[in-house]
Amino acid sequence: HVSVDQQQDFDEFAAQLLAMDEVVEIFNVTGEFDALVRIWVRDFRHLREFLYGKISELPAHQNTVSSMVLANQVKPLTLSGR
Repeated sequence: HVSVDQQQDFDEFAAQLLAMDEVVEIFNVTGEFDALVRIWVRDFRHLREFLYGKISELPAHQNTVSSMVLANQVKPLTLSGR
């Protein structure tokens, strides 16, 4: 979860993130944070390098709270209209 300086253009911030190899998806969200950024990193060292060496250096970046996925389940999508 990432907070972005509201004086900065979100699309420009998203483009800067998408240019990073680790970034898979970016969601502009409502609530306490402005973005949910999904990344892939090799290990904790790589995560630390990404958080402190890349994302925190972006001018629009204000705050980051990271979470790690321990398991996931995905509901299959259907085209039945529901």
